[in-house]
Amino acid sequence: MTVNTLANKPLNILTFDASSDHCSVSLGVNGGKQYYELLSDTPRSHAQNILPMIDQVLEEAGIRVSDVDLLSLTTGPGSFTGIRISVSVAQGLSYATGIPCLAVSSMQAMSYDFMCDHRKGLNISSGDYVLCALDARMQEVYWALYKYEDTASDIGFTLVECVAPSITPNDEFSSACSKALTLAIDGNAMSSSIMPTNTPQKVFGIGNAWSLFDEDTAQAHNTRKDFSWHFNSSQQPTASGIQQYLKAKAFGVSGKLDHAFLSSIANELKKAENLEPLYLRNEVSWQKRKRIRSESDALFDTL
Repeated sequence: MTVNTLANKPLNILTFDASSDHCSVSLGVNGGKQYYELLSDTPRSHAQNILPMIDQVLEEAGIRVSDVDLLSLTTGPGSFTGIRISVSVAQGLSYATGIPCLAVSSMQAMSYDFMCDHRKGLNISSGDYVLCALDARMQEVYWALYKYEDTASDIGFTLVECVAPSITPNDEFSSACSKALTLAIDGNAMSSSIMPTNTPQKVFGIGNAWSLFDEDTAQAHNTRKDFSWHFNSSQQPTASGIQQYLKAKAFGVSGKLDHAFLSSIANELKKAENLEPLYLRNEVSWQKRKRIRSESDALFDTL
């Protein structure tokens, strides 16, 4: 299926996420006119649950997997096992049907899901920020920073990436957040994707890593007094968040993909064999993990 084919009709889009303790599946049919969604909150059962969940949403929608036009999945950061499960499922479906795949970061999925659920109730407005943070274990945090902007898109907003998904030691996380926010607010270039910003009203810290820090710790390195922190440590990536990301970035009221968006992601629409998990840990971290395991094994050997 080509980019032009995708642009010519309302789409059926199947999304799924297994990057956290939750496993979720979402099927948007006829250009997002209706959604069928399932979520399992049973840890370590994603491999057993994800395919039956996909079968169930397809059955509820009354379509076959061959009727799906686009697969979109989170490829990380997050649980290594869960990410590999998602990639394997996408590869299997794509190999069998030829459906193209679009990888989305778990941070984007989590941020869009949160904003869709809470932006009106929390009075979120242009210039506010969302700072995603997931527990990466090994005393490290996965995190990313996005700026909220009101738009005329189907869901009424978009999130501009200020800091791409990164990994930071727990004891450096607060200072890294402070630096990133200061650079973003002042419009300095921390990365090629950063955009000049106005002074924000609020910063929303979301994701389970925030449960590792109390609010005083989170704000300890924050010397700015022109915005306030708000926290939601229960937020996780979801398949619904992927659908919201696509609606924000890609769809008009017709439910067809926007040509400009298609052109921008043409190189990101991947064949199955080109899908890759987003691993952020470097060789030093993997050596640290191997050392921890060796020390643990040695401890048990002495018992």
